[in-house]
Amino acid sequence: MNKEEYTSELLKRLVDSIFRHGGERLISSIILTGSFGREEPTWSIDPEGRLVLKSDVEVSVVQKKYVKSKDVRKLIMSVRDEFPEDLNLMSFNESRLRNASNFNYSICKQRHKTLFTFDLFNGSKTIWGIDYLGNHRITIDDVDPYEAKRLVANRIGEYAFLTHNNNNDIYVRKQWKGKIVLAICSACLLLNKLYVSSYHGQKEVFLAHPELALKLGDNFIQDYNSTFSFLRDGGESFEVDDTNLREYVENINKEFKGVQLETPRVNNLMRLIKDSIKYLKTGCKYGITGFENKILSSLLDAFERGDKDSLNKTALVWHNCIY
Repeated sequence: MNKEEYTSELLKRLVDSIFRHGGERLISSIILTGSFGREEPTWSIDPEGRLVLKSDVEVSVVQKKYVKSKDVRKLIMSVRDEFPEDLNLMSFNESRLRNASNFNYSICKQRHKTLFTFDLFNGSKTIWGIDYLGNHRITIDDVDPYEAKRLVANRIGEYAFLTHNNNNDIYVRKQWKGKIVLAICSACLLLNKLYVSSYHGQKEVFLAHPELALKLGDNFIQDYNSTFSFLRDGGESFEVDDTNLREYVENINKEFKGVQLETPRVNNLMRLIKDSIKYLKTGCKYGITGFENKILSSLLDAFERGDKDSLNKTALVWHNCIY
């Protein structure tokens, strides 16, 4: 079975499963997001020569207006249990798609957009039902620049937490160090208003602007190309050197500090309340106000210093209240 046949068969199974569990009654749309939405999932070949899907399958279902959320959650869990693939299902309410909002429950339409909202409207596709995506044009000028800092710091948090809790599994370490490299590239493009949703599109744009790579480090282009081949094109396994990676984080962090990325513009009240409750349980070691930025800044600073103890402690707090 080739990639096209696998993808077609997978999506047919997905839609059939959603319908079988009452999808037509509960939802108005099925949207393929992530790497499948951009038509660039990662594949590899196992030792027996069989095609292996490496990417997770990100799918969003749009909940009808008068449907109970618990029924949609039940639908999601039932469908997820039927698939051997890493199926990441989430739900949106209709107003979020109609208003291009960042969150399911928003009092007003937000001027600034999250990177996820940008990618949703620019790097996803509807595979069943109402096509909400064509009703709005979200540009990179709409995206909160703070999302660049969030992107890199969250990748560092994931790297620190996952490697620390997976007994330094070699593949996990290589994978998440590589994802930090790709996140740095994405953040750099976002700060320079050049970001596009497609990974391959980002690579094309980034390589067309060599002046950006020079800001990040002498070896960045070489490490970026090797990482991209490993994570996005099923190429040879690659691990970026620790010293190089700390240099890249230090340099992108200088960019964040240079434009004073300290306050996000896209948080909503519900998200702040939920994160604050979780943060209180961690002991509030990063102060009471602006704790998200202080945690993300601490992750960046600890990583560039090579302070593993501080990094792991901050990553645990990050995981418990922000992740």
